[in-house]
Amino acid sequence: MDDGIPSLNTAHIKGSMNEELESTLKDYSAIQAAIEQLHWDQETMMPKNGLPMRKAQLSYLTEEAQDILTSERLEKALSSYEDSDDETHHAVVRELRRIQERAKQVPSALTKKVSDAETETVEVWRRARKEDDFSVFKDRLEEMVSLKQDVAEAIDDTREPYEVLFEAYEPHIEMETVERIFDHLTKELPRRLERVKQSDVSTPSPFTGSFDAETQEQVAKGIMADLGLSPENSRLNLSTHPFTVGSPFETRITTRIDESDMMKALSSTVHECGHGLYAVGLDEDNWWNPLGWDRDLTVHESQSRFWENHVGHRQSFFDYLLPVLNRHFRGEFDEVTSREAYEAVNAVKEDNYIRTEADELTYHLHVAIRFEIGRDLINGDLAVDDLQEAWNERMESYLGLSPDTVKEGVLQDIHWAQGQFGYFPTYTLGSMLAAQLNEAIEDDVDVDGAIRNEDFEEILGWHSQRVHRHGQRLTTPELIRSATGGELRVDAYLDHIDAKLHDVYDVRM
Repeated sequence: MDDGIPSLNTAHIKGSMNEELESTLKDYSAIQAAIEQLHWDQETMMPKNGLPMRKAQLSYLTEEAQDILTSERLEKALSSYEDSDDETHHAVVRELRRIQERAKQVPSALTKKVSDAETETVEVWRRARKEDDFSVFKDRLEEMVSLKQDVAEAIDDTREPYEVLFEAYEPHIEMETVERIFDHLTKELPRRLERVKQSDVSTPSPFTGSFDAETQEQVAKGIMADLGLSPENSRLNLSTHPFTVGSPFETRITTRIDESDMMKALSSTVHECGHGLYAVGLDEDNWWNPLGWDRDLTVHESQSRFWENHVGHRQSFFDYLLPVLNRHFRGEFDEVTSREAYEAVNAVKEDNYIRTEADELTYHLHVAIRFEIGRDLINGDLAVDDLQEAWNERMESYLGLSPDTVKEGVLQDIHWAQGQFGYFPTYTLGSMLAAQLNEAIEDDVDVDGAIRNEDFEEILGWHSQRVHRHGQRLTTPELIRSATGGELRVDAYLDHIDAKLHDVYDVRM
């Protein structure tokens, strides 16, 4: 049956690249994996005094990776490969030429400066958060903004710097599309938020109270295994800001635990599992080339947001989860119904300042703040000295909130400390795609039935076929059309949100 999914002849892919290209790309991919794992270690396990050596390690490996991309060795190997008529070869050349051209434009000395700054600035951000003092971080952020402006100018000084940086995270979606989506959301979501504020529906949470951290961690590990991440191919650690690194062979996810609110750990774990399942679902035989690499952050975020919002927030998920919690917490959830849990988890958090703890409605207003302000910073339209004021004004405008501390405001996210300007829009792009994937999977899979039967493999298998197996063979728009039958759009997400608002709050839009 023709399901609209392009065929993928993996047998043909294996061994079809020339030996020099394969050898070169294996060196590059191994270095990139080592960089990821060193960053993971820095956020989870590295002793405080390990920073000088970590800085030297990351600086060396980053330069080595750039040297490979800009080397005559890669150029010769790629040139002899790009004359092929094979469709998969075209995809490999397309993606390698893209990252190669960007690497060639950035001087090696600038690459080293950026790497050193990223390693050090994260630690300064961590200290500024602990002290709740933006002045501790301000000078470092100014340096980071300046360095990333230099990178953007080196790559392409004819275009908006933020757009150039955004392409490192999503190279195949145009800024015009990003603007259109955010314009739509920032008009539509405040209307829905106001309607919810007018509702008198109460949604008390059974997940607030006092819950032992070690027990929560055991629950999180059990959920990981049930969703498809076994101890043989994954591990879980704690971090300030949950994140994931991974390959087809193994993935490492982190979560955060709050003993007074269990949903922080549950939601972040399911979210990061989505990233991890994508990583280990990529083509193992092509781990070293674009056919086995993830399709950038819009698609990556679609996987995490699908599992978090379209699996983990269903009532059927609590039919599965509540018995698990009762086993671990000695019957504490005996009197909780799946409907009560569902309503609590899907409640709109009117007074929440933190993006990673936001509900599905307000989340994209939090992202819009970061997109707009980050863009202004990089484009030179906003000074770091004015950042706090601009942040607070935007938060008041979109969410009706004014943070009392910088931990609730400009210092809550790690991304700018890591130099990741251009990253934030992919959270929203990925969420839009997740809603479209949810529409599409409903035609093929009884998702609620699968969850209640703890048959997460059926859901994962659908994503493996539609998304994971393609790697970077398709561009992002091509993958979206292949997986969902249409272009990236906002209405699937709004339909999903409106259905929940009606279900929980009896609000109609």
